Parts: sequence; structure tokens; C-alpha cells
Amino acid sequence: AGAMAAPAITVSSDIDRMVAVTLFVTFVLSINICGVVSSTKL
Repeated sequence: AGAMAAPAITVSSDIDRMVAVTLFVTFVLSINICGVVSSTKL
């Protein structure tokens, strides 16, 4: 949603923020896990 949802209702923007944070954390964790696995294989 990002910039389009900025003037939207507070509840929906809060949900958007929660979803974005969750996706970001999952993304970072998966990158870290991939780095640990690859360094372990090396």
C-alpha cells in the first residue's frame, strides 16, 4: 500500500504497517538463515 494508503483510515494503515513489518522481518530472517546455511556448507 505504502504512499497510496497514507491518507487512508488509521485502522487500515495500522494493518498495512503490521503486514509490511511482518514481511520485512520474514525477509530479513530468510536472508540471515540463507547466509548461515551457505557459510555452514562452506
